[in-house]
Amino acid sequence: MTEAALNTHDEMIRLIGHRELFFLMHMLESHGIVGFADPYRGYLIDELEAQWEECKQNLLKAGLLIQKEDELEVEPVMEAFMAVMDSPYAMRIQLIRGGASVYDGYMHMLPQMVIERIEDEEASQTCRISAIANVQLATMFLEHVFPADPLQGQPGFAAPFTLPEDVYDALLPDGEEKDVADWLNQAQVRQLKSMMNEATEHGRLTLLERRGSVWRQEMLTYGLGAGGGWIAKSSKEEGVRIESYRQAKMGQAMKTFAQELMRRMETESEDAGHDEN
Repeated sequence: MTEAALNTHDEMIRLIGHRELFFLMHMLESHGIVGFADPYRGYLIDELEAQWEECKQNLLKAGLLIQKEDELEVEPVMEAFMAVMDSPYAMRIQLIRGGASVYDGYMHMLPQMVIERIEDEEASQTCRISAIANVQLATMFLEHVFPADPLQGQPGFAAPFTLPEDVYDALLPDGEEKDVADWLNQAQVRQLKSMMNEATEHGRLTLLERRGSVWRQEMLTYGLGAGGGWIAKSSKEEGVRIESYRQAKMGQAMKTFAQELMRRMETESEDAGHDEN
């Protein structure tokens, strides 16, 4: 199916090239989309102007722009998607199995709508954007993308423990060389290192919040294999907190973030109402 046909027949899915998405951002005066790089970095202004006509024709052909006399309007569903992608709240989920990436996508969130943004598998430099649900329904669905808990009988950590971030990074199979012999004297660290060596599945959940022009990140990573699994939560102040893997803990991180998002959005809406009055 061509891009134009997809954008015509699939009501809540849109396919758009990186360059076309970039120009829609500027057309709608977006604050920026997390994880989306400027495809025109290094171009001169006159070069950008020359590219606009080509992007305009591509957007018209794909049905993402509508020509109305002398004005251009963004197609309504795409305009709604752009508004959600302009949200200061997002989440990135990355899953790796057997050394191969099986999922890498962004969830952009407003209380009334969540959309997924991924790179299209069939067309390079193209985003596939689709509506999922509102925040609460989306988190209930997304928590199931994480693997089930390890089989019963596999040893877990007796209690959570904390490591310096550089030590944790050095323990990873592809970590930088660092003397961690003293740390390996601890039974929990030896157990973690063994899990890391046996892990066949890895994942990362990154919670993102835009403050001004900077994106604040809160990150959880996990690993899982025949020897069990672990979750690591990074904090610059406290190091890396390690605990036994549980699917529910990854899901709860998303739910907590969604609840905080709802609270902040409601507060911002109330504040805006007070300012208008």
